[in-house]
Amino acid sequence: LTKGGGRVQFFPIDQESGLKHVNYAYVADPTKDIPNLMVIDGKTVKKNGRKDKATRENKELEELKNKYLPENINCIRKSRSYDVSSETFNKADLAEYINYYKQRIIEYKTNLNFSLKNGNEYNSYNEFLDDVSSQAYSLSFENVSWQDIHKLIDDGKLLLFRITNKDFSPHSKGKPNLHTIYWKMLFDPENLKDVVYKLSGNAEIFYRRASVKNPVVHKANEPIKNKCQYSENETSTYAYDIIKDRRFTKNQYELHVPIEINYKNNLKFNNKSFNAECREFMRNNGIDHIIGIDRGERHLLYLVVIDKNGKIVEQKSLNQVASNPLIPEFKQDYKELLATRAGDRDEARKNWSVIANIKEIKEGYMSQIVHEIAQLMVKYNAIVVRFMLCNWLANMKISIRKKMAWCANADLFSTSLLGAQAISTLPQVLCL
Repeated sequence: LTKGGGRVQFFPIDQESGLKHVNYAYVADPTKDIPNLMVIDGKTVKKNGRKDKATRENKELEELKNKYLPENINCIRKSRSYDVSSETFNKADLAEYINYYKQRIIEYKTNLNFSLKNGNEYNSYNEFLDDVSSQAYSLSFENVSWQDIHKLIDDGKLLLFRITNKDFSPHSKGKPNLHTIYWKMLFDPENLKDVVYKLSGNAEIFYRRASVKNPVVHKANEPIKNKCQYSENETSTYAYDIIKDRRFTKNQYELHVPIEINYKNNLKFNNKSFNAECREFMRNNGIDHIIGIDRGERHLLYLVVIDKNGKIVEQKSLNQVASNPLIPEFKQDYKELLATRAGDRDEARKNWSVIANIKEIKEGYMSQIVHEIAQLMVKYNAIVVRFMLCNWLANMKISIRKKMAWCANADLFSTSLLGAQAISTLPQVLCL
């Protein structure tokens, strides 16, 4: 962070430094930025103006456009002859309008290397905006000197923060979590060749004070009893202290960063055209099987795989899930675990005791079944169909406190399962 919000100039050096400075540039929403660009005193600038609270009109911005836009561009803007849906649409006006704003965005965002077509090659203004959006992101690296960094710190011009999480710890075991993989992919050379994972703006920093004053600590080299009955050893020993809820034992800053996945694909379709594409894909034998997911009184979720003739290929309850890839024979019974935790919480309410958290168990369960269903989708070349129940029937079929079906709808059809295939609107097509 630079003190006072100013920019710091870094001087590139040879490749052996090992320290890299990230050059990051993007346009958050070209649809809002581009129409507000104009040339004032020989320089392209963006003006927002201010809306009147009573009329909701931005008279200030309108006056600026009337004053600084070229007469022909302003006339096209007011008549909307650049808009293909307008009765006054004119192809020549569209090309002229696009060429003007093409030059404005290139001059305004000098840190982005745009490669835009000529105005007459676009079929619509929205196509031009989509083209800008697909190129309005740049992330690159340059080597800088540690000597420069230390000097800036000593002069009070720069503050250094280390961005880390549990997966970057030298004591980390197992596979990194999904968000760590996303973070690494932001800077992966393969991703930067054709961006899939995009670092969006509006990151936030929060300060969280320590809330655990007297933590439970397992001392180093003291044996800890293993809970899993399939473990090779009854106990485990570690060469370092293990602190329960360690992240809450000290003050820390938290960095919340928005990451957008498949953002280029999102530009190609709106909801209507995307749903039409999905239906056309399925109509032309794009799938071989259908996976149905339902819930009931005896099952958190129940899964059935059928072929296109309605023949059942595979079916199973998702009450038990193999939660440890290193011990595939061990299956966690989440239905029993949730029922036990729900009972403990109810007893704690009656006795005014501390109520244990159930949220993490639900999230852990959902992450496991999302992975399992995703594997079945790939194995059978299948789509997923969810069954929608009216509220009163849903309340009869499953405990409200467990809410597992609602979690399934939210998780299966938002990010993990379908996001990788960029078909996040598919549930609207397939709901029964």
